[in-house]
Amino acid sequence: MGYTVGLDMGSSTIKIVFMEKERLADCVRIDRSESYEEVLIKKGLENIEKIVTVGAGSSFLEGDILGIKTRHVEEFEAIARGGRYLSGEEECLVVSLGTGTCFIYAGKDSITHAGGCGIGGALLSSLADYGLGMKDVNEFTRLALDGSASNADLQIKDISKNDIDILYGDVTVANMAKINKESAPCDYAYGVCNLVFQNIGVMAYMASKAFLTSKIVVLGTMASGTFAKESFLAVGGLFKVDFIVPENSAYAVAIGAVLSDKT
Repeated sequence: MGYTVGLDMGSSTIKIVFMEKERLADCVRIDRSESYEEVLIKKGLENIEKIVTVGAGSSFLEGDILGIKTRHVEEFEAIARGGRYLSGEEECLVVSLGTGTCFIYAGKDSITHAGGCGIGGALLSSLADYGLGMKDVNEFTRLALDGSASNADLQIKDISKNDIDILYGDVTVANMAKINKESAPCDYAYGVCNLVFQNIGVMAYMASKAFLTSKIVVLGTMASGTFAKESFLAVGGLFKVDFIVPENSAYAVAIGAVLSDKT
């Protein structure tokens, strides 16, 4: 038996997975400017039984790819199935953190779109470039680790000498309220990263409440970074929910596409 290929065509990258039934055999990530056909040819077309596509970019594809049976699946279902597969959770809220962010409830017997927002990788990338002229988002998030919340954000301890209900001193009141032209680059980077990841975490928590779940699975290339994980951990600690960033989270939607295929 050969591979079933999952092809997740996002706005900036393409994620490719090779699966044998429900076992992940290999995964590859390339830029949109690169050729996914070359990846498939290198793997050996004779070893590929079927291709399943997902993502906005796949809407431009027509017919079979390289003569291999190809079909498209809906992204929401792929997100849900990929999140459940990698996390091992039977039911959870799945957060797909990409150019923007999408929230999907993956229940035992149902999949529900729980909303989304325009905060995501595109905003982080634009503010990194505009503010510091940094094109490499990974470098920017690493710089943020040297920054300080106290120098970037207005916090509870800045406006009150006491905690306010569950809101302790270090909780953010206003993102980037202390950032100005004199701010250190690392503090600016901290403010931007905290703005993106913390607010996605808070919105995910709010979405999870509607489904009475305390399990939140975060997917996407950026989700596995140190700053992102620490932000989600802090939000989870505040609201008493579990944020889970599984291994291979960048490939979850491609994996979910394969698992969603009914043919």
